[in-house]
Amino acid sequence: MSASDDFNRLFKKVSLKETFISSIKKNSPPGIDGINKSQFEDNIDANISIINNKVLNGTFVFSKYLEKLLLKGRGKCPRIISIPTIRDKIVLKSLSLILANIYSAKVSPLHQIISNISKDVILSGTYDSFIRLDIINFYPSIQHDTLLKELSKKIKRVQIINLLKDAITQCTVTKSSSNGSDKEKIGIPQGLPISNILANAYMTTIDKKFITISNIKYYRYVDDILILCKKNKICKITELINKELGNVGLSIHPVGHEKFSAGDILAGFSYLGYTFNNSIITIRKQSIDKHRESIVNTLTQYKYSKKKDIEILKWALNIRITGGLLNNERYGWLFFYSQINDLKLLASLDHFVAKQLKRFNIESCDVNIKKYLRSYHEINNNLRNSKYIPNFDSYSDQERRLLLTKIFKFNTDSLNESQVEKIFSMKLFRRLKQLEKDLSGFSPK
Repeated sequence: MSASDDFNRLFKKVSLKETFISSIKKNSPPGIDGINKSQFEDNIDANISIINNKVLNGTFVFSKYLEKLLLKGRGKCPRIISIPTIRDKIVLKSLSLILANIYSAKVSPLHQIISNISKDVILSGTYDSFIRLDIINFYPSIQHDTLLKELSKKIKRVQIINLLKDAITQCTVTKSSSNGSDKEKIGIPQGLPISNILANAYMTTIDKKFITISNIKYYRYVDDILILCKKNKICKITELINKELGNVGLSIHPVGHEKFSAGDILAGFSYLGYTFNNSIITIRKQSIDKHRESIVNTLTQYKYSKKKDIEILKWALNIRITGGLLNNERYGWLFFYSQINDLKLLASLDHFVAKQLKRFNIESCDVNIKKYLRSYHEINNNLRNSKYIPNFDSYSDQERRLLLTKIFKFNTDSLNESQVEKIFSMKLFRRLKQLEKDLSGFSPK
């Protein structure tokens, strides 16, 4: 099916409404206009008709994006996240589905990348060295003309290109500075449904070039690049990729910077939060330390809470250990790091939790905390049938009400099943998203 066929299908009124219900309704904050998803839904037929008419007649224009600052840690500039209006997000999500049919099949998911690296490092023995590179200010440096030229190779329908052009040139503002009509001349706003796919499309030519070079292995996840090669090729490959990136307005951190590293594979290296030490695939120390800290923080909050609810503590610890599934998505620290083979680390984490429970004078038999080792085996070998890893999509109305009442202290007596499902999904999504803070800047989504 062509991009034009997808456009005709996805921008029908019935498809736009389905996009709102399936992708926007549950977890979308309001944009610059202040209209939330409930207010939009109250007048949904009229709103969908306006979107449909304006997109088809070529008069649809995106509103400015609302700025949200995402802190990256002490001493680092925050990342600017762009939040579209509910109306705009429906259009952006529909565009992302069009783009996904063209580009997503060519982009390996993170877990597949880690799996492939494991095979190339541990099994092949072909390469003795690595180069790890990070693109400087990747999203803000993407050139619009170059991107639109790349997109036009695959997308011939002018309406799609015009919508994408308007989406990437729209500015991101705070509510207090929402006046004016300036357009961005460079960069892709981060946080939009189309952001990641457009960034991958921009790198298509570079990816193709380096994937086809013999005697190296090239991997890229967003702006983080790893190349496996022979030691005598390190300088040449580094110069070549710097040159190719320069041709599209991008550059890498220089030799000596903390985000540039190269050396002997046997000495070990890190990539995407994983550490490869010869045959051992484990988790980088920073992420382990941050996760341990989150366990201690959970116990500390319990210790100083006025109402020491042991059930809430048990649930909070268990969900931090196992993660969970919601809306067919996997959330949690262990889900992200499920490609490791360092079982000693998992055993040490189980020991750490037991030690902390004792330190906080909590009897382990009172809380029945789950185990990292067991969770790891369930995730990798029995996820579909597991009763150990919570699948919140399979919860009954009664189970949803019980969880909302016991854990979130939310009274559901006056709510019907649909209302319970909506609140359950919203509260679970917020809690599960918090688990990603342990990933030290990396996300599995």
